[in-house]
Amino acid sequence: MKFADMKVGTRLGAGFSLVLVLVAMMAAVGSWRLHGISASVNHMVSSTIVQERLFSEWSSSTHINGARTISVAESDDSIPARTAKTKAQIKATSARISEIQKKLESMPKSEVEEQLFSVIGGKRKIYSAARDEVFKQKESDPEAARALITSKLEPALNDYVAAINALTAHQNAAIDKVTADTTALAAQSKI
Repeated sequence: MKFADMKVGTRLGAGFSLVLVLVAMMAAVGSWRLHGISASVNHMVSSTIVQERLFSEWSSSTHINGARTISVAESDDSIPARTAKTKAQIKATSARISEIQKKLESMPKSEVEEQLFSVIGGKRKIYSAARDEVFKQKESDPEAARALITSKLEPALNDYVAAINALTAHQNAAIDKVTADTTALAAQSKI
């Protein structure tokens, strides 16, 4: 039997059924794409942005501690209470950086992020050793401690911050990619 030979009611029923199937398929595709957008946004918010913010805090805290260390090393110790307070602030900030590092270690990372994170850990150890050497030298020979600032501490600090900034830049690129992917998926969902 041909479609043209069918009764009008049957043809209308078939057409309506076809429309319902198409609407159901559109709803399923829309739901699938919304799920993809939701997963993408959830990943960005729960992982990528959290990591980027932690790395930004790590970087700024490192800058602050570097400035504090240089201040202590270059000071004439005329106000010992201020020096002790600054050293306590350095210790507290270092403890916070250690918390950040542990939190970031527990988060999932790509192979590239693992490598960059490993570099940061190595640079942090070098910087911490240089800082400890400056403080130790400050007690016996303040002039030698000042010389260590430019010869060891500042280069170690710059390398350490550069390593943090490299991973932060990688995280920013990941955020940009997830944003672009989500935007593209949302645009495709409008079609």
